[in-house]
Amino acid sequence: MFTFSLFTFVVGILLLDIFLVVFDTYFLRMRHYVAEKFYPERVRPRAVWLFNHILRRRGPFMKFIFFNVYQNSKNTFSHTVYDTLVARSVYCTNDHTVN
Repeated sequence: MFTFSLFTFVVGILLLDIFLVVFDTYFLRMRHYVAEKFYPERVRPRAVWLFNHILRRRGPFMKFIFFNVYQNSKNTFSHTVYDTLVARSVYCTNDHTVN
């Protein structure tokens, strides 16, 4: 049966969900501050690892982009960077298995 207490409970849950969706990013950023308070000796190694991780992931993609820009400047490259990324995408092929 529908009662006022059930209605307030459902509305409260919905408001809590909206609050968490809006502030989720800020809560995730707080993890670093909490970890810094409990493990201050790990702050620098964690930052160095993150910096190196970002550089390693960015490297091959930037080489790919620079190569395609160089090829486009010579007017011998027939398709664009976007076409190449779409062709390499797993979701744009008929076979949806990941190797």
